[in-house]
Amino acid sequence: GSGVTKASAACAKFHRVAVAFSVFKDVEKFRIYRDHGYEGLVKSEAHAENDVFDLEPFAVYESFFAGEDPEDREYLLLNGAEPESDSDADVAVADDDAAGAHADGSMSESDDDDDPDDVVEELLARGKAELAAAPKKPRV
Repeated sequence: GSGVTKASAACAKFHRVAVAFSVFKDVEKFRIYRDHGYEGLVKSEAHAENDVFDLEPFAVYESFFAGEDPEDREYLLLNGAEPESDSDADVAVADDDAAGAHADGSMSESDDDDDPDDVVEELLARGKAELAAAPKKPRV
């Protein structure tokens, strides 16, 4: 595809990730998603003053890395960025990622045709499963 098509697809994916991130950060939105699924979240957001599906993904990104939210700031301080590397191994991994490699080693020709709602729903479901599997803090 053309560079414009690839850029457009990349922006759409970035938006979907920002939506999923925003839902996980917002206790009420996450509760709605957890209790009523993706469709329930869509219906709820249709009546919201600030619809999570209309957010500006670059603003979400900038806000996170600026540390505007105290929790984000703490996360960034504790987990800072990994140092950049010029090793051949890192370049090979980046080349595989660019070619469509998945974490499990499988390859795909293109994820550009994914339905945006399906991708957001998959990200949310994956995060929900990881949260359910995470060790729980004992209540005091």
